[in-house]
Amino acid sequence: MNYINLAQIGSIVISLTISGTIFQNLAFRNLQHALAGQGFSAAELRVAVAGTKSLILENGSPLVKELAIKAIVDAMKKVYVATIAAGGTQIICSLFLKREKLFLKPEVSSD
Repeated sequence: MNYINLAQIGSIVISLTISGTIFQNLAFRNLQHALAGQGFSAAELRVAVAGTKSLILENGSPLVKELAIKAIVDAMKKVYVATIAAGGTQIICSLFLKREKLFLKPEVSSD
């Protein structure tokens, strides 16, 4: 039973790690394309993705803010698509599992 709990917790950690990585990479790439030529460094773009006091989001012009927010939201959308695809894959794979009882009745000792 503990192995099942460990696997469930581990799978949650792995899926969150993958989702976070996808989001950070896509958001950074989207910001690079959206704000090309604006003079922002890679470090400033990473700070904007992280959500910590970003100069881009605090002091940028309304157009820059709009482009940055759109780039970050587009990355979030793609993370949801990956999550839905993973859920669909699990459902399809579960159809091919062998159907059997998982828990057997304990043997009664004759003392």
